[in-house]
Amino acid sequence: MGWRMAVAIVSVALGACAAVPQETITSVNSPAATPPPLAAPPPAAAPSPNPPVLKAAAQAPAGRQRPAVTCKVRDDSAQWVHLAGACRNGYAHGLGEARSTDGLRHYRGGFANGYFDGDGRYAWSDGTHYTGTFRQGVKAGRGTLVYPDERRYTGQFKDDRYDGPGVYADMGGSTYEGEFRAGRFHGRGSYRWANGDSYTGEFHDDLMAGEGIYRRANGELYEGGFLDNRRNGGGAYRWPNGEHYRGQFRDNEIDGEGVFTHPDGSQYIGHFQAGKKHGAGRLVSAHGIRFQRWEHGVKISESEKLIDTAAASHSGNEKPDQPRSIRQGN
Repeated sequence: MGWRMAVAIVSVALGACAAVPQETITSVNSPAATPPPLAAPPPAAAPSPNPPVLKAAAQAPAGRQRPAVTCKVRDDSAQWVHLAGACRNGYAHGLGEARSTDGLRHYRGGFANGYFDGDGRYAWSDGTHYTGTFRQGVKAGRGTLVYPDERRYTGQFKDDRYDGPGVYADMGGSTYEGEFRAGRFHGRGSYRWANGDSYTGEFHDDLMAGEGIYRRANGELYEGGFLDNRRNGGGAYRWPNGEHYRGQFRDNEIDGEGVFTHPDGSQYIGHFQAGKKHGAGRLVSAHGIRFQRWEHGVKISESEKLIDTAAASHSGNEKPDQPRSIRQGN
C-alpha cells in the first residue's frame, strides 16, 4: 500500500557501443517501504458484537423445556427464564435477573415489558460479556464488550453493533479509536499497530480511504490520499535520511508528475510511471539544470545548461542543449 523511495540516478552512455547502466530507484514497494498492515483486523479478529449462538442441543440435555413461569422474559437468539425481580402485566419490569434455558447465558440489569432495557450485564458461558445500555433487547447506547481472547470494544452501539465513536483493542495490541458505522471503521479515526506504525485519517468500511497520515515506527511518513488501503492521488512521502517526494501516487506506486528531493537539496522534477522515472524531466541543483529523458527507469538522453537556478525555478521554458553522452551525474 501506499505508505514509502530512494532515488539513485546512474549515468548512461549513449555512444554507439556504450553500455547502458540501469537507474536504481527504491520503489514504494521495496522492503523499506512495504504496504502497511490492513487498517481493519481480519473478520476473525474483529467479530460482530454478537458472539456465535451456542446450540443448546450440543450443550444441554435434549428435550429441556422452558419451565412454566408467571413472569416472562422476551427471547433474543435464545429462550430465557426470569430468575428474580419485579414483573408487570406478566413480563419482567425493573431491575431483575434471567438466564437462558440452555444455561449458557446470564443477564442482570434493567427490564422493560420483558425486554432487556436500561443498564445491564449480559454474559456468555465462553467468557464474553457486555456491560452497558440496552434498548428493547438490543445493545444501544454506550457499553463495553469484552471477549475471552482480550479483544475489547468500548463506545457507542446501535442495533447490537458498534456504531458511533468508540475504541477497539485487538488481541495483538493494535488499537483503533474513532468513528464506527454498522460494526465497521467508518469516518475519521486513528489506528495504531502493535509494531508502532500508525494511521490517522479517513476510513470507509474498514479501509483507509480519503485523506490521511501514515507514520512508520522507523521514521518514514506519508501524508496524502488513500483508496482501498493503498496510496492513491496526491501525496508526500518523507524518509529519515532527508529524501522527500511530493506528487502523484497510483496503487501504492509513485506514478504521474512529481518532485523528488535529495538530501543535498537537488530536485528531480518530472514524470514517473510504476515507481520509475519515465519521460521528460529535469534535475535542478546549485550548479544548474540537467534536462533528461527516461524510459522505464533507464536514462536515454541528457543535456546540461548552467543557468541561474533561482530564475529557473520560476520558469520551465528553458530549451535544452543537444543530448550528449555522459558517464557521471544524476
